[in-house]
Amino acid sequence: MTKPISPYIIYHMKNEKTIEKVKRPNKKVLLREIADMTGKSLKELDSLGRSNISTIQWVKELVS
Repeated sequence: MTKPISPYIIYHMKNEKTIEKVKRPNKKVLLREIADMTGKSLKELDSLGRSNISTIQWVKELVS
């Protein structure tokens, strides 16, 4: 005979699978924030949009 599984173990196992995902910033959102801070249009920031997210964040820190 097998031992019955207790409800506590099942509940505990279900809670282990819930992991919070950290949302990283979107390029479009960062570019819009930079455009708002500097007064430039999004068209003027086209070349910045081709860079990676960490570079865009760095530029945002420099502007603020």
